[in-house]
Amino acid sequence: MYIITRETIYYINLRQAYLTTPRNAARLSTRIVLFTGVPEDYRDERWIKADISGIKRVWIATDCTELDAAVSTMRDNATTLEDLEIKLSGLAVKKQAKGETRFTEDPERHYGNATRQWVSEKDRPTVRINPPYIGRKVDAVQYYRDQLKASVPIVEQLQRQLSLKNGKILPALFVEFESQRAAQAAYSAPFWKQPYNIEPAMISIAKPDEIVWENLRIGKVERWIRTVVANVIVVLLIIFWSIPVGIAGSLADLDTIAQNFAPLSFLSTLSPSAKSMISGLLPTLIISALLALVPIICRCKSDTPAYFMPGY
Repeated sequence: MYIITRETIYYINLRQAYLTTPRNAARLSTRIVLFTGVPEDYRDERWIKADISGIKRVWIATDCTELDAAVSTMRDNATTLEDLEIKLSGLAVKKQAKGETRFTEDPERHYGNATRQWVSEKDRPTVRINPPYIGRKVDAVQYYRDQLKASVPIVEQLQRQLSLKNGKILPALFVEFESQRAAQAAYSAPFWKQPYNIEPAMISIAKPDEIVWENLRIGKVERWIRTVVANVIVVLLIIFWSIPVGIAGSLADLDTIAQNFAPLSFLSTLSPSAKSMISGLLPTLIISALLALVPIICRCKSDTPAYFMPGY
C-alpha cells in the first residue's frame, strides 16, 4: 500500500506539473469546459456570463441530428461513386492495354473521363432502384452522381440554418474561460454550487471525436433514470452471471457429471486424452467467451449517460 500511495502521489504531482506548463496552459482545449443539464431558460450567453466569472466565449450546443444524417448520406454516395469510378477506370485501362476496338466518342473525355470509349454499356456497373435490389436496372455511376448532386444542396441548407442559430437548442454548453485557472475552478466546483445546478461534465476537450454528440440531448432527469437503470442491470448481471460461469467450471470434472446426469453418461466412456482435452480446454474457452460478453453488455447499457469517449 505504501508503494501504491507513493506512486499515486508522484503521478498526481507529475500530471499537475504538466498541466500547468506554459505550453499546455496556452492551449485552447485546457480553457474549455462542457456543462450539461442546462435549464431551458438559462441557455443564453448573457445570463451565463453574468453568473459565472472569467468567461470569454460560450457555444450553445444545437441538435445536428438531421445534418448528421444528411452528411452521412452524402458521404456514402461519394464513397460508392468513388469506388465505382475506380473500378470502371481500371476496366477501361485493361481494355485499352489489350488494344480492343473503341466504341463511340465519349462526351466525358473533355472532363478527364473517357471510359465510355473502351467500356460498352452492358459492361458498365448497374444498380437496381425503385425499389432497391429488385427494381429496374440503371447505370450505377450516373445514378450515384445524381444522388450526390442532390444531397450537397441539402447539407448546405442545413448548415446555413444551424449557422443562423435556427436549430433546436440542447441542454449543453461549451464555455471558454479567460485562463486555465478559471476553467479548473469552474470544473472542480460541485454542481450544486453552479448557477441553476448545471453540471461540469468535461474539461480539456482536444478533439471533436472525444464527445458523444448524440448524448448531449439527454436532460438531467433522463440521465439519472438511465444511470439508475444501467446500474441495476449491471448489479443483476453480476449476480446471475455466476450461473453460466459455474456451469462452465463444472465441466472440469466430467466423471461427476456423467454419474449425476444420465443423458451425459457417455462422457465416462471417452478416452483419457479426450477427457483431458474437454475438461482442460472447454471450460476455459466458455468462461473466456462469457467474460468477453460482459464489457459489451455494459457498454450497451451504460454508455448513454456519458458525454465523452473513453480512452482519450
